[in-house]
Amino acid sequence: MLETQEHLDLDVLHSTIDIEDCLSSVQAAESSAVQSGRKRKALLAPSPTCVIDTCRALEVRWNPKRSGYNASTVWASQAICDQRRGRTGRTCGGKVFRLVYQSFFNNEMELWEQPKLELASCRDEVLSLLSLHNKVMSDPQALLRKCIDPPSPRNVTDAIQYLKEIKAIREVIVSRKRKLVLTDHGELMSALPFAVEEAGVIIYGGKAGYLHEALALVAIETARPQPIVSAFGNDDSNEINLTRYHTTFDLKGQKSKNVAHLAAYIYWYKNWNAIRRHEMKEHFKNCTSGSNGGIPSQFFGGSSCTNDSESAFGVGSWTPELDRAHSDWCRNHFINPSSVKSISQYVNLTLQTLYRLEPEWLRCQALEPAWNRDGSFEIGPNVFASLYGVVEGRKLSSKTLVELQSLALLEKNGAKSTTYACIHYLNGRCIFGDDCLNAHSVSAPRPPCRFHLRGGGCTNDDCLYSHDDVQADTSSNNTMVSPEHGKFHGGAFTWLRQNSRSIMLFGNCGLDRTLESMGAPPGFVMRSNSEIVHFHRNRHLLSPQLTKCVWSFPSSGSSSTDEETERHLQGLFMSAAANLRQKYSTTSDLEVGVSLEATHFSKFNVMVIAQHAGFSLEWYDDFDCAMFPNYTPCYANSDDEIETDGAKFFVFKMRRDDRGYNPRPRMMEIREGNNIGIELEMSTSGFWTRDFIASELLNKGILVDNVTGNYAEAKRTSALWKLVGDGSIACPRNEPDCNKFELVSPVLQSEKGLRSAENILREMSNLNVTVNRSMGFHVHFDVGRYSINDLTKICQQFLKYEDVIDSMLPLSRRTGSRESDQFFRSNIESAKAILGKDEAGVMTSLGLCKSYRELADIMNPSSSRYYKLNMQNLVVGRQTTIEFRQHSSTANYEKVDAWVRFCVRFCENSVGLERPTYVGNGTHNVDKQFDDMFKNIVRDSMLYSYYRGRRHLLSVDQEGEACCDGCATGQECSG
Repeated sequence: MLETQEHLDLDVLHSTIDIEDCLSSVQAAESSAVQSGRKRKALLAPSPTCVIDTCRALEVRWNPKRSGYNASTVWASQAICDQRRGRTGRTCGGKVFRLVYQSFFNNEMELWEQPKLELASCRDEVLSLLSLHNKVMSDPQALLRKCIDPPSPRNVTDAIQYLKEIKAIREVIVSRKRKLVLTDHGELMSALPFAVEEAGVIIYGGKAGYLHEALALVAIETARPQPIVSAFGNDDSNEINLTRYHTTFDLKGQKSKNVAHLAAYIYWYKNWNAIRRHEMKEHFKNCTSGSNGGIPSQFFGGSSCTNDSESAFGVGSWTPELDRAHSDWCRNHFINPSSVKSISQYVNLTLQTLYRLEPEWLRCQALEPAWNRDGSFEIGPNVFASLYGVVEGRKLSSKTLVELQSLALLEKNGAKSTTYACIHYLNGRCIFGDDCLNAHSVSAPRPPCRFHLRGGGCTNDDCLYSHDDVQADTSSNNTMVSPEHGKFHGGAFTWLRQNSRSIMLFGNCGLDRTLESMGAPPGFVMRSNSEIVHFHRNRHLLSPQLTKCVWSFPSSGSSSTDEETERHLQGLFMSAAANLRQKYSTTSDLEVGVSLEATHFSKFNVMVIAQHAGFSLEWYDDFDCAMFPNYTPCYANSDDEIETDGAKFFVFKMRRDDRGYNPRPRMMEIREGNNIGIELEMSTSGFWTRDFIASELLNKGILVDNVTGNYAEAKRTSALWKLVGDGSIACPRNEPDCNKFELVSPVLQSEKGLRSAENILREMSNLNVTVNRSMGFHVHFDVGRYSINDLTKICQQFLKYEDVIDSMLPLSRRTGSRESDQFFRSNIESAKAILGKDEAGVMTSLGLCKSYRELADIMNPSSSRYYKLNMQNLVVGRQTTIEFRQHSSTANYEKVDAWVRFCVRFCENSVGLERPTYVGNGTHNVDKQFDDMFKNIVRDSMLYSYYRGRRHLLSVDQEGEACCDGCATGQECSG
């Protein structure tokens, strides 16, 4: 196979890798086989498929001594090996290679894998059996003994004891027989879609006032893959990806890593959902505005305005177009798209369950998470500081949320464990009995393992001591926060009376007549269901006094389906958003109130529907119809009365950041910690001296240092922008006596620093500044925090894509031009010449480098700085930067901004990836490589669009310069 291939692509299919990426790898492999050229014909027949099986499997087994699960690699069963084989060599061509002896496979390996029940702790199984409330299920021990492959009796006994200690179950005597029943705490735990221990973390967090954070952390812990992209087997890349969202995590602590994943999830939730929400509302508005169904959104397909769900036009659906846009956005931000979607679904499902069961601690925190509350702030990379403030955010992310995951396992439903568990008791040989000073309990906290705390890790799989990442302080009891959220004094009755004149009341349920009899008539009444879901088109409802929408017991009739009711609710909220959005300048709260039957809030997923339209839950309360005289709600078009026992009234408020908000797509921000410097070579007319330019800029409030000293002074780093003379560049043909200089920036720190360059470049463009082909734009990027291995990756990726980068720039800035030979020679061509090797050989040589000098000897032969990628600053020790010298000079801030972002994203993301295995320089389609570079390295869709447009502009220009009219006189050529 190797003899017939230039290279082999190795794609890992693993649970830590997003399922979409795994599917893409499989599809790409199938496509490659079908489209193989001459060199791959040998692979097509007769053996297009090959399976290599190590015959090993991961087994997760409950360890009763440690009271935890142990993961170990064991020999797989013959059945698993046959499953891995699939159709290869059976119904299709191919071979299977098992890396064991045939005799070992036949005689030593088990036929079938061990049943999962035998490996489990049985805590979830016991809880599930008891939650069925069946007489037969009330004795889990007897029932589980009857299984064909029963679990260990000790595991079942320990599970029952553990559930008793956390007060999830209790013993009762019925007809002189003992039986186990669930407590309210156990009922809640069994209803949550998580394991017992994970449900405990959620409940503990809820009592402490951190329900939403705890719920998201649990969903992240169980998700595979987790939100932040993970490079299989590459710890350095994974650490870089984690620090994109949380810089202070503990690399060895999984609970701390979970906090980093939480930051990524919050970032996705806030930013992606803002884009999706805007598109949903625009789609709904467009579909309801035209006589022919309107103009559909690009996220919802061409036929979405005429689908069956005309009340909401499918705004809540995930269309293929939306999926593609979502995947692109996530790829740009190093987030696994399937992971965050799955976590969001688990969070929503759990919240629906909690609002249905309504435990007493539910109001101990805000009804909405901090990342979905009202506010006009914008989340950046420093997620927790943006949400909670700098001090509280640092404390929450570095301590509180980490301890939350540990403390929940120590606190048992309010019963605090005051002592550590007795290790001798757990081993079954404690000689002190009741006089033992330690706890004789399987659920008591374990004493810390000293080997684990040393940082080297404990190698004993059966260790009975605690391996918690944080030795939490258990001195604080788990007292519930006072319930003070989600209330309105006086409830629905008072709210309706106080706001009656501002209310648009919908539905034919008689509430309008009741309010009139109470002397509080609503501002407007609409009874037709077909008009309610599109009421924003009614001009009578544009009055700025109408700021509240109310629909009491929404339905389309007693025979309406759940899907119809849910679509009507979607239409209501979307129409309310369109109507109230036009009134965002008002000082009143823009709100929607709905009264619902007991279970309908969870059943119809009302909170998610409201969030999609830009509303957040403000408060809710019981809806007592007896307080409204002569009010008997009925179904639409029917006299059938609605069941109002347990009914509730919910009020949602339109978020301030959604009132007229349009999330304009933009290029990715430069993260904190990325320092850059720029140098722009320019010239002016002879009478426009540097002193005069500095004076003019000072008049505009910009302080610039005009350096007139020697070379060393000119190269010294300054806190100000500098004007430095430059004799290496040529004057324009019509200005032979011009003033030639460089505009040199101070150190520009991350996004804020780059944006600060806009003002001075705007002013420079007004000062008769000219540029020509001899003048360059150089970007210095600080790589002081990167290792030699990281720099090697940057160099290899640059060599791989050098032809592609050439295509993004004018002809004069490409390999082979006169300017290139003089100022920025090709790195790949020079490396091939100096080493006497091809592209693959150059890549191999770079991979062997151990120092800056060795890298520079390949990238910059003869220690010259005149290369596209200059490494000489690292060698001489002047500063820890690499220099991109290829771009043409310009005073256009848009071009400066795009090129700097490209250089930073290219370096930063190259470090987080595997080293490329080959260079396809000149042998591959440059257009395809351009797409590959932006998809896999740069990962910025807006930057991709910008340079795709630049490449097109350069391709249609006859000279390949895309110059303005000033080109003829040596003036500005765009870069």
